Amino acid sequence: MERAASSVVLNIAEGASRPGKKEFRRHLGIARASLDEIEAIIDLAVGLDYLGREDVVKASAVRDECARTVFGLMRKLGEQE
Repeated sequence: MERAASSVVLNIAEGASRPGKKEFRRHLGIARASLDEIEAIIDLAVGLDYLGREDVVKASAVRDECARTVFGLMRKLGEQE
């Protein structure tokens, strides 16, 4: 989960430093995939009883907020350069 979370942040930072909207969108797409991976990890941890309800609620809330931010950035950039 730490690796996937780091990937989200690092891909946003790398994409923001690249010239052009197309490159930024590509890195945001990678960040979005890492957020999906985090969601799967949370589901797996629940299934294996690694996380309690309170931890799941907190982790899911943070992941969802990050996803809204990434989706918002993607919408703002649009499909075209």
